[in-house]
Amino acid sequence: MPISSGVSRLAVTRQRSASSLRNDEVLLDAGSAEIVSVGVDRLTMSAVARRAGLTTGALYSRYENSGELAAAIWTSRVR
Repeated sequence: MPISSGVSRLAVTRQRSASSLRNDEVLLDAGSAEIVSVGVDRLTMSAVARRAGLTTGALYSRYENSGELAAAIWTSRVR
């Protein structure tokens, strides 16, 4: 799609793979476990990535910071 067409390439949504969707769940589970272990105030992205067995890049590609991750955990797991 040419950029000059007025449609941003970022606006195009790609279908996510099964492993990417599975990693979403792994990260949310690891984040939940980390909150139970250390509390939401001490939640760190590196600890969640380590607990999930994934890279911090996998985590930061989904969430900007630990607050955003905690909000995602709240809306998907607690609510």
